[in-house]
Amino acid sequence: MKMNLEIREFVESDRAHLRKLYVASRAAAFPWLPPSRLRLEDFDRDTREERVIVALLGATPAGFASIWEPDHFLHNLFVHPDHFRKGIGRALIGHCMPCFGGHAALKCLKSNAGAHAFYLHLGWRVAESGESPEGPYFLMTIGRPPHQEPRHRQQPVEPKNLI
Repeated sequence: MKMNLEIREFVESDRAHLRKLYVASRAAAFPWLPPSRLRLEDFDRDTREERVIVALLGATPAGFASIWEPDHFLHNLFVHPDHFRKGIGRALIGHCMPCFGGHAALKCLKSNAGAHAFYLHLGWRVAESGESPEGPYFLMTIGRPPHQEPRHRQQPVEPKNLI
């Protein structure tokens, strides 16, 4: 069965559905959070001034990503629990990658083992650890900023004499 998935920019008519999706997805991903801490208006606060990319299954939002473009930072990536493990998160990240200019960062709570494994599988690396009000996290990166030299520079390959 082929999934009818479309990825596009956020439009205002997505807001009500994405608010509910954000609450449902965080409840599934962060079971240690009391339900009283998950509110519909959190979506508005947590995506303010960010670029929001929406994944649609048919006409219904099934996931979203939000990007803080000045820092090439993937701030949010959430998929509705009914659509976990269907490739929607991977598709959203694939759509976001050109927006990052070859490098990006994100923070992943250490207690969110599923998300951590997902990002590692896609090639993200743990750059450092830190503490936040939500708990300990990994700062993860992918790619390399254009000005950064590779850590292990290879020697230039000498052309072989063909004669």
